Amino acid sequence: MVVEAVATLEQRFHCVYADKLFTSPRMAVDLLWLGHYMCGTQNMERTGTPPRAMLVAKQQPRGVEHTMQRGQLMLASIKDTGVVNILSTFHQPDERGHVKRWISSRRRSCLQCSKTLQDFNVFMTAVDKLRAMAASYKFARPSNRWLVHVFYDVLNTMVVVAYKLQEQGGGTVVSRHGIPAEPKVLNHLEFRAALVKGLCASAAGGKSQAFASKRFDPPA
Repeated sequence: MVVEAVATLEQRFHCVYADKLFTSPRMAVDLLWLGHYMCGTQNMERTGTPPRAMLVAKQQPRGVEHTMQRGQLMLASIKDTGVVNILSTFHQPDERGHVKRWISSRRRSCLQCSKTLQDFNVFMTAVDKLRAMAASYKFARPSNRWLVHVFYDVLNTMVVVAYKLQEQGGGTVVSRHGIPAEPKVLNHLEFRAALVKGLCASAAGGKSQAFASKRFDPPA
């Protein structure tokens, strides 16, 4: 899918950033044949990836790195908040960068790391933040039908996008006792709670109107 989309580009030497849903050694090689580079997190269960014994262990302290290279393919295994495995054809093992991380609740520190992690954080921040926010308050229910999972995923994404729109648009008008209040920028949890209350109120109002019209409609 990614290779077919990139093949339509007229200019060459782009660097494609992707997450582990798409990244694979085969895709990296195919993009190189097209004249493009790639950098993305790697699912270590895919064919062609190094054995787990060569990766950083979860028990290692933050900042530990293992780098492997074969030709132009480079895999950096880095212990950040968790273990991050990044496959790249754009970077070299000796390239260094830095990322900012919270050391305590009120203090951030600049940590040295592989350039792959720095660039991936810069260009993939929106995707990672969207997924993190969507995972904060999950409401999906177990199901054996994959379409149900797709529905919940799309619905959850729409809620996050709506929250960001109200955050950037100056807030949400939340009515109390039927009286609209001043617009207020709600946090993520408050926005979801207000959204649920609004949907429940709309559903209850719709049912009551439908019931009243059915009961009091004059006979034909």
